[in-house]
Amino acid sequence: MTIAIREDITYILLKKLRDAGEAEGNPQIEFSAADFGSNPVDEKTLLGNLDYLNRNGYIEVEYTGSPQAEQVSKLSAPVNVKAAKITDKGREMLQKMEANPPESLAENSQQRAIGDRQVSFLEKVRVKAALPDIFDARNLSEVVFRTMRDLMPNQTVDKVADQLHTQAVSSDNKALQDEIVDLWMDTNPIVTWIGRIRPPLKIDADLFVRRVAQEGGIPRYTDPETVICAVFAATKDELSRDRVEEISEFLPGRIQQMWQNA
Repeated sequence: MTIAIREDITYILLKKLRDAGEAEGNPQIEFSAADFGSNPVDEKTLLGNLDYLNRNGYIEVEYTGSPQAEQVSKLSAPVNVKAAKITDKGREMLQKMEANPPESLAENSQQRAIGDRQVSFLEKVRVKAALPDIFDARNLSEVVFRTMRDLMPNQTVDKVADQLHTQAVSSDNKALQDEIVDLWMDTNPIVTWIGRIRPPLKIDADLFVRRVAQEGGIPRYTDPETVICAVFAATKDELSRDRVEEISEFLPGRIQQMWQNA
């Protein structure tokens, strides 16, 4: 199933379900194109996001239609959901998002969706690190990867990227083509450029952990070491033994031990 998980859609779905539930109990709700403002959403993407939230315990809903449908159609008719309920897990996720609303809610904003292969990878990270949602898993994975890259020469960074690269899904939707390598290689072009022209940094184990804690914003109920180990474990699943051993050579002290044991 090729879907794109979008933070703006997640926020809108959770908020409307919560607000309607507080007013009416477990109502039937319509989601239409108007709910998403200037940021377009097709029916397949909407159903895919509903399905993801439903399967992972953020909401409890019944709806018609399938996110696995091959044809992608505009959201010309409302999507109806019934027995609609946001769970405690969903409320916690929404509360966090309301405190720091997704930038993608802005009109005509660039959408950073999470593609299929990223979902599988990030769900491993989310579960192992006890993170509240997949968006925290994405942000923290990128911070761990950035810190790892800062320790490595460009040649090693590129060899890791080559192994994380897979044949893109045939689709006009860029989000469906996103790969794990897109998490590994920084999305900020300035950061990428600086990383290419400077030599590897000297980062000890304490600074590695501190960078993840400070740059990532570790949620409660977990800690930087647990997050690092979760990202390491998910990453090693994608790499050959040679690459795993090569990366180990550049990691300092107990970070190297965490990598080897992940």
